[in-house]
Amino acid sequence: MSAEALRARIAKLDSEIAVKTDLEVLKKLGQEKSLASRQLNAILDPVERLPVEISSEIFLQSIHQPFPRPGARHQAPMLLLHICSAWTTIALTVPALWASIEIIFHAAKDLNALRIWFQRARQSPLSVSLWGHFDDWNRSRDMAVTILGHGGQLKHLKIYHDGFGISKGPNLFEIGKKSPIVKSLPTFAMLETLNLSCGKFGSGFPVPQILQLLHLAPNIVEINISATVRCRTPIPEDLRVVLPRLRRLTLHPSDPGKHDQIFNYFSLPALEFLCVPNTAVAAGNLQGVLQRSAPPLQELVTDGKSVDVLVKGYFDLVPSLERLTIGDPQSKFLTDFCAAVTDSFAVLPQSPQSHHRALWKDGRSCTLFEASRSRGF
Repeated sequence: MSAEALRARIAKLDSEIAVKTDLEVLKKLGQEKSLASRQLNAILDPVERLPVEISSEIFLQSIHQPFPRPGARHQAPMLLLHICSAWTTIALTVPALWASIEIIFHAAKDLNALRIWFQRARQSPLSVSLWGHFDDWNRSRDMAVTILGHGGQLKHLKIYHDGFGISKGPNLFEIGKKSPIVKSLPTFAMLETLNLSCGKFGSGFPVPQILQLLHLAPNIVEINISATVRCRTPIPEDLRVVLPRLRRLTLHPSDPGKHDQIFNYFSLPALEFLCVPNTAVAAGNLQGVLQRSAPPLQELVTDGKSVDVLVKGYFDLVPSLERLTIGDPQSKFLTDFCAAVTDSFAVLPQSPQSHHRALWKDGRSCTLFEASRSRGF
């Protein structure tokens, strides 16, 4: 039936519905109108005429937020459920649409949303962003258990601590150990990226909690920490962790001071990229992790505060280093740095175009860039 014929059919049904009073007749006419409307939509809606594979990809491209919020009805994927029944059907048959979610950790309504989204995601790799106060995981035991229950599907995990100070109290994993639902589940074998951040000065996470999580994630590839990472109590030796596939590590503490305690418990044999301020890491601890790991480190991003740490901590221990980015270097630092490496490197004049000095040693190259404060140091 053509679009014109269907429009005429719908208009006729509207006229009949307007004059009929019998409930059974009205019900039948309403069903016929609904069917005709769906048929008309199928003709007029271009998405309806596309193969499911193409329409699914279009829906996936409509998601602009890396972690959609379940309450955002004006954004995909929730928006797709409020257009028409055809779009709803398509959206609910695409598990990847529901594989990412941002939730407020202590919100009961978000717990229900989390369960629904996980159900719709089926076996898809999951990306989860948790936002809230993590001073007492017991307040959200059910949510913690739900997340751990799908730990084998987690691919990307982001935790944003909005409380004050270092997160205290029982952590996610202690709760999980007490749950019969979680006890026998596998580790976070699919987890590739971990982002830990905080919203207040000096806030962060205890080192043991981070190490516990990493013990569950043997295949992790990238870690980004923008938070305080300290521990005022002794850390058990059994929390030492080898991360054989970790290639990128970024540490931006939320307050000044040393935050290198965690490096004493790392072995990073595959590390290629390291971003860490010299002011947050003691030279000895840095040298320790590099000596233990012997990583193929290729790129380093740091600040221009300590020439000694740079030369002895990086150049001498990491012959594979190819690119060095210095955040906010002072002129005296650049002078001292060049003086410290002239015995081993040929230092070229600074280029006015790229603002860098190229250094060579034994056939390898290293480029010193003068970065701006926007790098975070």
